[in-house]
Amino acid sequence: MKSAGERMTTWLVGAVILVFFGLWVWQSGREDQAVRSLAPTERAAFYERTLVTLRTTCADAREPDLGEYCRQQAEFILRMSECDDACHELVRTRLLQRSR
Repeated sequence: MKSAGERMTTWLVGAVILVFFGLWVWQSGREDQAVRSLAPTERAAFYERTLVTLRTTCADAREPDLGEYCRQQAEFILRMSECDDACHELVRTRLLQRSR
């Protein structure tokens, strides 16, 4: 049987994990909302710029910092409704699998 101190520690660790998870979900939702709120022409331009970056700059990213940036961009573009089958293929095969 756990002591009161052990139960309190377990409860606190669980609470901290839930807080961090909640913050992560909230931040992710804010990014999605920011993109959804763009005017259609701005959103299309943002998508195209990100896709060009993934095809060019990120196609052969070997630097750790650049690789992390490219991974984040790849994960982000996958959440955009504009990301079609070709976009998904580019991201999954050429970028995300290579970064693992």
